[in-house]
Amino acid sequence: MKRCVLSLSLWMSTALLAGASGDFRGAGSHVWAKRWEEAFVTGNGRMGAVLFGNPTNDTLVANHCRLFLPLGNRELVPDLAKEVPELRREIREHGYGGAMKFFLGKAKEQGYPGIIPTDPYHPALFINIVQPATGAISGYERSENFATGEVTVRWRDDRGEFCRRLFISRTDNVIALKLTGPAPCELRFPAVAYKNIEPQQETSPEWVTCTPSLNRPELVPGFAQRLAKAMGIPFNDCIRKAKANPPQKEMQNSFQQARNLDGVFVVEPTTELREPCLLVDDMTDSRWTFTVAAAVLRQAGCTAVFPMALALNSPRMD
Repeated sequence: MKRCVLSLSLWMSTALLAGASGDFRGAGSHVWAKRWEEAFVTGNGRMGAVLFGNPTNDTLVANHCRLFLPLGNRELVPDLAKEVPELRREIREHGYGGAMKFFLGKAKEQGYPGIIPTDPYHPALFINIVQPATGAISGYERSENFATGEVTVRWRDDRGEFCRRLFISRTDNVIALKLTGPAPCELRFPAVAYKNIEPQQETSPEWVTCTPSLNRPELVPGFAQRLAKAMGIPFNDCIRKAKANPPQKEMQNSFQQARNLDGVFVVEPTTELREPCLLVDDMTDSRWTFTVAAAVLRQAGCTAVFPMALALNSPRMD
């Protein structure tokens, strides 16, 4: 079994941090995030983190992609770049409520179904940054730099300016948190309660199926059938390929890999699918095959899908 390693680098200093200069492209607010849903997000595709709370007690929550249970949500993001000028006009003339209605309407024209719940997950790490204030708090601001993904929080009290900078490196695959100010703070690491895990994560597969292949139609089904027998659960070869498609390894990027599988898999209409299943494939690279196959199983009524590959086919998979 592969391990999920989450690396966190932490710098603490009592020196004041100079303000950023030059053009800034991002988002900012003078109101602190009371809930994690209001926080700015940073990430590198594998790990993600948010920073929220009031100046005296900020909370950092970090997570890793391997701590999500993939239930087969199919997330195809609509291309709305050309709508940005009109979106800005809507914000100026009708405010953010009207702009959001406009943007969602354009997304739905491209098949966007609305807000898609995330797969159930278990958070990797909580850090409480406790910094009692001396005197009144002023000058609070938080921002995210869209060019770098860096999240910054600044505020002042009678002693001077405090700053928190959060960033996740794609190159080094590490979460970096830098704390500066005229006085030290206290870091607390509360335990992540197991009771907060979504109930679906406590389920086990009740049957086995596999992804089909027109080139090697017996390889994976034969192994999956033997695996099901060893596990003492039934095997149901219920997924079919509706059409041939080029190999995933020939696709140039993730978007092409997703589009290459659109409409490829179907589930036998006579199949009764209710219990969680184990989905077997010979190897995985982009994970799009698992994602799309799991999506059609979920649409057919399967309550949860546990993917299993016999081999990894990419050095990026860690």
